[in-house]
Amino acid sequence: MAFFLPGVIGMCIGCGCSPNVKYDVYVSKDPVLGVELQYVSGWKVSEQRGSGGSFMQAVFLEPRAKNDTSKGAAMVVTSESASKVKAASLEAFVEDFVSRRMKFADAKIVSRTKARVGGLEASDILLTYRSVDKLYSVDSKPVSFTERALVVKKGVSFYTIRYENNSASFGRFEKAFEHMVRTVRFKSGS
Repeated sequence: MAFFLPGVIGMCIGCGCSPNVKYDVYVSKDPVLGVELQYVSGWKVSEQRGSGGSFMQAVFLEPRAKNDTSKGAAMVVTSESASKVKAASLEAFVEDFVSRRMKFADAKIVSRTKARVGGLEASDILLTYRSVDKLYSVDSKPVSFTERALVVKKGVSFYTIRYENNSASFGRFEKAFEHMVRTVRFKSGS
C-alpha cells in the first residue's frame, strides 16, 4: 500500500488530471468563430479558415519534441455555418459528423448522450477508430484513437468541440478537455 499511493499521485500529476494544471484564456480573433475558453497552458494554438469560408476553427496542440512526428493530443473548436452544410438541425448535423467518422477503420461509437455547452443543448459523442500514429512518415502504423466531440448549434452556426488522442493516452487530458468545454463562452453575434 505504501508504494501504491505515490504511484497514483505521480500518475495523476503526469497524466493531466492534477488540479494544478494551468490554463490560458483563448479569445478567437476571427469573429466568425466567436468563442472564448480556457485551454492547457503551453499548448500551440492556431486559427484557420476553410476554403471559401466553409469553416473556421481554433486548434490546440499538445507540445511535441522538435523531431517527433507522432500524433499528440489535439483539441479543436470548429464553427460551420448552417447555410454551408447540408444540415438544418442539430440532429442532422450530428448524424453527418458521425457518418464521416464511421469511415475510419474499426470505427465504433462508444457513447452518445445529451449535454449542455455554453448553456445550449449539445450532443456528446465518444468514438474510437484506427488511424496512423505518425504524420508524414513512411514508417507509421495504425493505432487506436479515441475522440470525444460535443456538437452544439448557436444561431446560424454549428460548433464542434473535439478532443482526440491515442487511445492509450486519452485519459491524460480528458479532464483538461472537460474544463475547456465548461469554460466555453459564445460571443454575441456568433
